[in-house]
Amino acid sequence: REAISTTAYRCPKCQSWQSATSFLKSNPQTWMMLPLILFPLIFIIPLLRMRSEGEEFAKYRDQIEVIDDKFTIDDALPFNSITTLAKLRNNSPVKWRNVVIEVQYFDKEGNLVATTTEQNHAIVLIPKAEQAVQINLTRGPPSGRCASQKIFLRDAKDASKWP
Repeated sequence: REAISTTAYRCPKCQSWQSATSFLKSNPQTWMMLPLILFPLIFIIPLLRMRSEGEEFAKYRDQIEVIDDKFTIDDALPFNSITTLAKLRNNSPVKWRNVVIEVQYFDKEGNLVATTTEQNHAIVLIPKAEQAVQINLTRGPPSGRCASQKIFLRDAKDASKWP
């Protein structure tokens, strides 16, 4: 219980450190360990956050609307080919990629006669913007059977998340 100089890093009798600061000042090897401690905080944690799936498309599905769609049938080949053109408007605040689009084709009575589903990696739906898409169905139903179509967005991934 003797007085110790205020400038002393360690007690002259028991050799205990007087503070964490004094320990760090007199042990430069501890500073070399600092990058190993900070590495997970700087690199690994952000990588783990990037691996998350991001926003769920199901919550925003009704905010993506088909604002213009039409289809043409090419019956020049031995089988019919149907080309659907549409404009999609993303009213959500999320940027979407890897969009899965389903097109259902109906006859005049409203019966389902054909369908196609396509995952398009080239489509990116930017918030508050329109995007044109083209979907092709080869080997469609016989000519004259398709009278109307419905377009559904089934899934998409949050474009701000990796991968």
